Amino acid sequence: MKRQIAGVFLILFLIPIMAYGQRFTDVRAGLHLGYNSYQMGDFKYLESGIVSDLQNLVPLKQLQNYPMRGSLGASINFIHRGLENGIKYMFHSSGSRHHYGDYSGEIGLDAIMTSHAISGETSYGLNSSAKVWRMFLGLAATNHFGTYRLEDFLVLEQSMTKNSNKLRFHTFSIEPFIKIHREFGQHIALFKIGYDFHFFSSVNHNEGPVFISSNNKAKAEITGFRAEIGYQIRIDDWLK
Repeated sequence: MKRQIAGVFLILFLIPIMAYGQRFTDVRAGLHLGYNSYQMGDFKYLESGIVSDLQNLVPLKQLQNYPMRGSLGASINFIHRGLENGIKYMFHSSGSRHHYGDYSGEIGLDAIMTSHAISGETSYGLNSSAKVWRMFLGLAATNHFGTYRLEDFLVLEQSMTKNSNKLRFHTFSIEPFIKIHREFGQHIALFKIGYDFHFFSSVNHNEGPVFISSNNKAKAEITGFRAEIGYQIRIDDWLK
């Protein structure tokens, strides 16, 4: 089902690009490195129940709490008269860790979030006549497909017991952003900053939706700050 949804999303975005493809005079392929924050509200709530049970046994300490993490991806963009449309893939991850250890052994809980994000982006150049520095205001629509794993472990002497629970999530997001290009002939360096707002999310395990209360389904709240640097190269000559 995830593949079908992602396929429909991409097709709907590709239709106008294919229809007006002859108008794009500047085609670019790019690589991107991001730095992001994640709210993780309902995921933190699910995690807190396990932490509370473990803290009844030992004084667990939190070592990580979903810190800002890097992301990596690639894109293809089409530019004509200051209007830029593109498709991008990004890989996201973050997590938390609780741990306690002494001479007799150790116990801990790891929570790991990974997400594959497929985006359609559109932006408009505020100074499209500039030759070197160019600024864009834009909007990205993204489908996130990912997993959230909770892994608790107990180590006593030479033995280790480990339990894992994997949840799958899907969420749709909108990200307004501002982007700056620095052009060096066929090569472009860019910096982008924005904020990702998430909607229509769902979290599921093997038996169906995950609930945080009797009538309240869990949401994949990976809303957060997004910063990105990137490199693009013009490839329109290669496509002729």
